Amino acid sequence: MNGLRNNLKRALRTLQDMASQKMGWLPGLKWLRKAIVAVLGFTVLLLGIAMIVLPGPAFIVIPLGLAILATEFVWAKRLLKKAREFFKKQGVCAECGKSIDKQRLATDPPAPLCLACEQSSKRGAKPSSLQMISH
Repeated sequence: MNGLRNNLKRALRTLQDMASQKMGWLPGLKWLRKAIVAVLGFTVLLLGIAMIVLPGPAFIVIPLGLAILATEFVWAKRLLKKAREFFKKQGVCAECGKSIDKQRLATDPPAPLCLACEQSSKRGAKPSSLQMISH
């Protein structure tokens, strides 16, 4: 009985050591996880790119593919971070930092300035406090 108990303790210690070293069950197959993530991530990413032309939510599927790839690849993590920063800036005036009217964004999507800042830049002056309050 003591021999069985010692064997169980030894096996438990081995499992704890493996968990603490993050070796996993098959330590030599780290490349397999990377390959699976790459295949799955690129499949979702390509599906999202196809949805740009085909009907489907490409703006959701493409970041999802990048998020899958970002779990294993640094370049995907950087690209995902740049995409987040880009979309955070959309709809915000580059001059005063206030939000741009939705109607203005619909008619002129790349408009980097709100109407007041654009009018004041055409005149060559900074927007007055009255114009900034009217945002």
